[in-house]
Amino acid sequence: MRKEKCFITFPSSYHVLQAEKILRARGLDFSVVPIPREITSSCGMAIMYNCSEHAKYFNVIESSRLPVEDFHRLKFTGTSSLWDKLLR
Repeated sequence: MRKEKCFITFPSSYHVLQAEKILRARGLDFSVVPIPREITSSCGMAIMYNCSEHAKYFNVIESSRLPVEDFHRLKFTGTSSLWDKLLR
């Protein structure tokens, strides 16, 4: 079974909270989650969402002009997982 989750990382927790407010106003389904230190050592929080909706999240965040650290994808394949950065 193969599953994927996508994450948006930000330079500070303030930006995560601002993104949460913007995404909720758009009615999007996501979670604010702790992010592993393998990805970033910044604020430790991220927005997690379904990768099939990446374009929608990307467009909303980019149009908001919030500073973003990066967009990431976590792929679960069997017993292992792999992180990669998504193209902007």
